[in-house]
Amino acid sequence: MRSLLGLIPVIAAALCCSSHGPEPAPAVRRAAAPTTCGSRCGTERWLVKTFADPDRDQVDLNPHRTSVANLAALARPGLLPDAGRALPTERTTFVVQAYLAGWSPQADGDIHLILADPDQPRVTMIAEIPDPGCSGACSSGFAEAFSQARSALKAELSRPNPEDRPIRVEVTGIGFFDRNHGQFGAAPNFVELHPVLALRFLD
Repeated sequence: MRSLLGLIPVIAAALCCSSHGPEPAPAVRRAAAPTTCGSRCGTERWLVKTFADPDRDQVDLNPHRTSVANLAALARPGLLPDAGRALPTERTTFVVQAYLAGWSPQADGDIHLILADPDQPRVTMIAEIPDPGCSGACSSGFAEAFSQARSALKAELSRPNPEDRPIRVEVTGIGFFDRNHGQFGAAPNFVELHPVLALRFLD
């Protein structure tokens, strides 16, 4: 796990110097995709995580701008269907601006991101970028979007940052509630953006 959580005091101090306002969130569109493809990478609520579940056509793909803190304050549903979505959060696309506080590859092929709220940097949540070659992800209609998000992250992390300055990012993804399995950087309610559909670096 590459973590920047130690930079939270620096992040908070940097807020006074940021003049970037939010721009309109880009439109999200699904592409045609094969119905069967890829290798089996994960299990628990895997179809929902990769946008290959039966409820996916009911997801609003118009991004709703919000914040990490607002998502972290949502009430957690009592029931999370294995192959379905909890209303309304898991049928909503969100876009947030945050500081990238950490990242790591996961055993199921996802890239795990930790997002810190710009106004409340100690409030964090997780976002996950699926591997487009995995089953579910490759048939989601967003395999190219997953590839682009992963490429954008790789390009940003390869840029020199000798002063270790905070990384500001805009993340578009679909709401998802995970279970508590000790994941680092999780929100109190275990809400995530999963899958991530777009990643845009702001500095």
